[in-house]
Amino acid sequence: MKKRVALLILIVLGATAFAADGTLHKKNRAHSADRIVFDLTSNMWLYTPSSIVQKPWMSIGCNIALLKDWPIANSVFSFAAGVGYSFENVQNNGHFLYTTNGTQTFLYPLQSAYKFNRLSTQWFEIPIELRLRAKGNGPLRLYLGAKAGINVVNYYQFIDNDTKLREYNINNINWYRYGVYARLGYAKFNLYASYSLSELFEDQHGPVLSPVSVGLSLLMR
Repeated sequence: MKKRVALLILIVLGATAFAADGTLHKKNRAHSADRIVFDLTSNMWLYTPSSIVQKPWMSIGCNIALLKDWPIANSVFSFAAGVGYSFENVQNNGHFLYTTNGTQTFLYPLQSAYKFNRLSTQWFEIPIELRLRAKGNGPLRLYLGAKAGINVVNYYQFIDNDTKLREYNINNINWYRYGVYARLGYAKFNLYASYSLSELFEDQHGPVLSPVSVGLSLLMR
């Protein structure tokens, strides 16, 4: 319950910061940048059982975020906050089974051939960032961020020669998550990496899986 309250407080604070007009001097507002961010990602889970084989090169996702940027005085640093939406897919050879009462979820490897097998999740998120840009709002960038969000959609999809299956609302997936991320690059093009500090499934009710994403970011002013 405490985690849910803390998450809601973070979301409210982030949304408030995004909506606020700020009290920056006009000459500093001209240097705000990178208000629209698009990430193209490869996704996977850490701590999976050895029998689960993932395919990160086929596990493509994307994030889009709208952020307001507040330069800190005349320094190379700024603070940003906003809203975002993430799509994540993890291709793997696992499928989910439940106990009779549905309170426990297990991940087992498939024993038959398949063409397509993945878990897809979508998240509404509040990101906050500390940004460093080279002096004079130059092209070199290092952005360190944290984000929290709630799950909007999740489903398991399986396809073989005879079957097409899509199962929504997998039992015991966490309805919330929080984590950290970073961007490093030059001008509009950056490397991106994120790590979820919360597990994909509720504690002691599902497999221990920690989502990780790496990819490329496009920063738009």
